[in-house]
Amino acid sequence: MRSARGGASVIAQRAVRVLVATQPIDFRAGMNRLVSLVTLALGSDAYGGDLFVFKSRRSDRLKMIHFDGTGMVLTTKWIENRFF
Repeated sequence: MRSARGGASVIAQRAVRVLVATQPIDFRAGMNRLVSLVTLALGSDAYGGDLFVFKSRRSDRLKMIHFDGTGMVLTTKWIENRFF
């Protein structure tokens, strides 16, 4: 879909829930391990379109996974000199 200014826009098909893990994870975990954690520990469907957020033990990094309808997206965020 095109916006009034000519740029592309995205229309959400449904509300996206954001689920945040309360325990830190081993930050070496990749996408497959995080999908496993969502399924086994959280009892959720990683491919349902919700956003799952995990923090590192030092609380200075986040990993987020989200299925966008075409594939799984893994995002990593590092904070310098601060904590989440």
